[in-house]
Amino acid sequence: EKIYGESGPVRRKERSKLAVAGIIAEYNPFHRGHAWQIAALRGRFADVPIDAVYSSDLFRTKTTAGAIYLSHGLELHTLPELREIGVGEWEDRTWGELERTDAVRLIRFNHSAPDFQVRGGETFAQVQRRMKQAVLSLSAAHPGQTISLFSHGTAIRCLQGAVRGLGPGEM
Repeated sequence: EKIYGESGPVRRKERSKLAVAGIIAEYNPFHRGHAWQIAALRGRFADVPIDAVYSSDLFRTKTTAGAIYLSHGLELHTLPELREIGVGEWEDRTWGELERTDAVRLIRFNHSAPDFQVRGGETFAQVQRRMKQAVLSLSAAHPGQTISLFSHGTAIRCLQGAVRGLGPGEM
């Protein structure tokens, strides 16, 4: 089997049960470059057979997932388990505001500190478990198939760490 990354197919080790590869296409509704990124993603995967597409249920990932599910004539399945890390009381605050009002925790967040947590939010370890369980469940539901997953930067980094056996602070 093959997994695809930015530079083409990557061979999966024979015994590996889970492989993670990603192409980052950030959604910013105010940035004209996002349409170009979606078009590039659509072109890159035009000839790659895909059996199912899953996305977090948030708008920006569903928009990016359109590059694959629409061009392949597939249904988009959404899962809240693929959401970005929950940041509780930080929701809807800007990075600049957090830099001014909560700089120490922001530094711990940026370094994936194991003890990072915002009231009402998730820890990195919780996101690792959530993402790994979601991917393992989807893999079990689609044996022998190629599925395309769309998630968010920190959630993907947590998943990559979990797959590699790295805990928060090591990823």
